[in-house]
Amino acid sequence: MVDLALAMRLAAWNSKPRFLVKFKSTVTEEGDRAIKVMIIKDGTELFCVGFLPRHIVATQSARFVNKFAQVFELYGESSNSFKRRKNHENSGMASFALLDEIQDQE
Repeated sequence: MVDLALAMRLAAWNSKPRFLVKFKSTVTEEGDRAIKVMIIKDGTELFCVGFLPRHIVATQSARFVNKFAQVFELYGESSNSFKRRKNHENSGMASFALLDEIQDQE
């Protein structure tokens, strides 16, 4: 569970939130480290859809940088009111799994 500035651009991009993203390290205009979330389609990075929270960048950046993830749910589109509220409070949230953490389903 990570807050992402996804809500509008991704909802318009794909009504079924099963898409691939890549986490990339960057430096903001203020000089702070950040991890941006890039949408991937047909093997091509299309655009930045948001950033991981600062506390994740500070403590777990090695776990995410240059990794791919499958997004399963956009909280803004959830039927769960708690998830929609969290989405609103954080300017976007989504559930995802890193691809190297997904086990083969046989």
